[in-house]
Amino acid sequence: MSGEFFSAHFTTTDLPEPERLAAFHESMAGAMGPVDMEAIDDAPFHGTLRLSAVPGLGVVSIATTPKRVARQPASNETEESVILLRVRPASGTFRVTQRNREIYLGCGEAVVLRDNEPIDCANNTVCVDTLRLPRSVFDNFLADFDGAAGRVVPAGAPALSLLASYIENVHDELPRSPTLRHLMPIHVRDLMAVFMGATRDAEMQAMGRGVAAARLRAIKLEMARRLHHADLTAERVGRDHKVSARYVQKLFERDGTTFNNYLSGLRLEEARRRISNPELAHLPITEIVFDAGFNDLSTFYRLFRRRFDATPSDLRSASSTSAPPIAD
Repeated sequence: MSGEFFSAHFTTTDLPEPERLAAFHESMAGAMGPVDMEAIDDAPFHGTLRLSAVPGLGVVSIATTPKRVARQPASNETEESVILLRVRPASGTFRVTQRNREIYLGCGEAVVLRDNEPIDCANNTVCVDTLRLPRSVFDNFLADFDGAAGRVVPAGAPALSLLASYIENVHDELPRSPTLRHLMPIHVRDLMAVFMGATRDAEMQAMGRGVAAARLRAIKLEMARRLHHADLTAERVGRDHKVSARYVQKLFERDGTTFNNYLSGLRLEEARRRISNPELAHLPITEIVFDAGFNDLSTFYRLFRRRFDATPSDLRSASSTSAPPIAD
């Protein structure tokens, strides 16, 4: 894993059917190391793969039709690594074998595997995420690594749910966020340590760092999805995430803002985006304002002018004059 950041995206969509399996095999080997792969049935093969890697962490997301994969340890590996394999919700079942032990994963479940030992996997149609970290980052963090490896992590485990949310958009966000590239390996290690069985001191450290960061990230994602709801409050979000409203507020304070200011920023950007879109020029500005989640026009106009140094009408006029002419 050289350099600060590396990413790759491969899909068989545009390939002739006879070439797909071999091409995907080559892509898998580049992302995962030495692998043998075969299709399980005679249905046309299709697969997509996305890889994002930073020093200390690699994330590979794979979606395929049924296949079997056997992975061998790479001969040139100088450091033992740990692999977390998680089956995404609404996917099929997944079987993985290591140390002659068969492990069956359902939707949303995960398992920690040893990178320096053979792994055999088989699936029906499935989407999985694999995370690879150096084994050494867990030194002094786990009470019993051997007991954690090979044990199924339930989909409802709180730290696993937070990890799933944390990496949800990672392939799109890592290229444009140096801060995330720096912090993500630490946060992922913290979250994994919690559901793998962290020591008491390590768990306390993880709760105040990686778990808190993942919780804030999950809350921000939910706020972005629900910003149009006028009743979106810290109390409501806290109930949804099973934490207190005060804890939610503290997370934003640690991030240098407040819950209300962050939410207003999301709504202002949504309103700005729609107001400046010439294709939406027929919509009244007030309708856009209320659709963005604001319930007070005077507050919106004051915040909008402060943020963008222009009125909504000014922005709409400027956008309409700069829009390209419509072709005949």
